[in-house]
Amino acid sequence: MSVLFVVALLPGCVSQTGVLQDETAGQVQLELVTVSVAEENLRELPKGAKLGVANQGESFPLLEQRGNWCRIEHHSLGELWIWAKSVSRSPLNPMNLNSFLKTSPGEEALADLMGRMGEVSRERNLGGTIRRFIYSNSENPFGNNKFKEIGLTVDESRSEIIGIDIQLPPFSGDAKGLLDQLGLSKVKSSSSDFERVRYDKRYDGIYRVDLLRKSGDFSKFSHAKAYKFEQERWRRYVKIAKKNAKQMGNSINVILTVENKDSAFEYAGPHANIQLFEGSRSLGKWQLGPADVRLPASDTLSVVYKLPLDASAVDVSKLGLRAELLSMTIVGK
Repeated sequence: MSVLFVVALLPGCVSQTGVLQDETAGQVQLELVTVSVAEENLRELPKGAKLGVANQGESFPLLEQRGNWCRIEHHSLGELWIWAKSVSRSPLNPMNLNSFLKTSPGEEALADLMGRMGEVSRERNLGGTIRRFIYSNSENPFGNNKFKEIGLTVDESRSEIIGIDIQLPPFSGDAKGLLDQLGLSKVKSSSSDFERVRYDKRYDGIYRVDLLRKSGDFSKFSHAKAYKFEQERWRRYVKIAKKNAKQMGNSINVILTVENKDSAFEYAGPHANIQLFEGSRSLGKWQLGPADVRLPASDTLSVVYKLPLDASAVDVSKLGLRAELLSMTIVGK
């Protein structure tokens, strides 16, 4: 068992013209790269055997960028690799979910993608190396009015985007029309109600897509959200094994021993609902977090939440508490 003590804070790549949909093949055409030098070798693998040559002006669909190499789809030779500095990339379409959630983990790939998004408007620490970066479209930096802002949830330890929230103006139309804007194929939804249209496990590399309706209006959507992993999975695997309230100096701290029985995923930034008692008298309720911790797979750690109480005004010998986990972020391992 690894024990980590932390203090939780109190609450307080596609073309600019859009993604082309080949409905007969059911596949999305990804971003194009264009050869910008006189000629460049096409290779079986990065630094691998040479299988051909591409000439200046030739364009290919980009499948991924890995460091200084781009994996492309050649019209006759199939998947090949080309030196990234010898090609130019079309402007990023920030509405396309494939650009974000299907990007291979890696520091260089993430830095490249976020650099093409422009300046970060604001950011927030979600705990355990998870951060949310917000990009605003208030001054129309992307040349369109299709969204108000985009929030990217990033696992900085793995250099991986694990979630995206697109705030819409709102979008007027049906779910299929919005899927077109997001670069996703038109598939049957998992569920639909007054709040949202949901797509679970309908897209490769994306666990869930939620299209949120605006005030129950079936013809307007206010947000499009997508996640790489199942958000509620933690409820099946993460439990509070022990809980305790202790005086530490002039403060009252709640210590939760949290156990992760999931062997496949890690979790980060837990929020908790805390109620403290002095005997039978309630001293208050608090929703605290995110705690700046990362819970490894098949492991246990202790999380400390500092309460806004003066310990000198409390009989610590009579302390009792209730605690429950409210939410946390699922991340890869």
